[in-house]
Amino acid sequence: MISEFIEGIFGYFKVFSAIRKYKLMRLLIFSGLLSITLYGVGVYGFWQLSDIAGDYLVRFYPFEFGAKIINKLSDIIAFTGCLALFTIIFKHIILVVTSPLMSIISEKIEKTEHPNVQFNQSVIQKGIGVIRGLRIALRSIRKELVYTLLLLILGWIIPFLMVVTTPLIFIIQAYYAGVGNADFYLERHLNVKESASFSKRHTFLVIGNGTIFLLLFFIPFLGAFFAPAFGTISSSLSIDKRIDH
Repeated sequence: MISEFIEGIFGYFKVFSAIRKYKLMRLLIFSGLLSITLYGVGVYGFWQLSDIAGDYLVRFYPFEFGAKIINKLSDIIAFTGCLALFTIIFKHIILVVTSPLMSIISEKIEKTEHPNVQFNQSVIQKGIGVIRGLRIALRSIRKELVYTLLLLILGWIIPFLMVVTTPLIFIIQAYYAGVGNADFYLERHLNVKESASFSKRHTFLVIGNGTIFLLLFFIPFLGAFFAPAFGTISSSLSIDKRIDH
């Protein structure tokens, strides 16, 4: 368990050598530019939504006494809620939109490591892969929203529990980010149900991969540029050792 988590974390240290070995620089740049464009649109939407949500929450407190405190508290609640929503939804949007490039990155790694294996990935099949990625993303978003909302509400009601709920929210998001990264490799070998089972069997590996992905993602703009490709490369290198060819 712990060894797989460590492998998921330290797999990112192999990314730079993998980019050279598998000739992935061009794909990294293309996917990074696409990701950073989407990220810019998302950040703008996040700030707009956060302001609107803060103003909306203040309306429920009609009194003058303590209005400044309530206003500040409303801004904090709106900010944390919108940040969680942004992180949940937008990382999956980026993974879905960049999925054709991420699939190519993963496939190049596998082809190089196993040159005798035949791949029959037609344009139609790659299109089906995008639909598959969308299905997985929607399922992950649904589960993340439910778990995260429950933990956020619990933390707001009992503030001292935030020391527990905040790390749990991060772990949940890391898991589903790792699931998305893993499926770019697994889509060529397993169906959706089998892919989900694989991720559950290797939960700590997936969480380790998703942890660094999220930490990168939280770096404004620069993280969005590198996170999808780095997460895919690291995950593919780890999963390649666990799939029979």
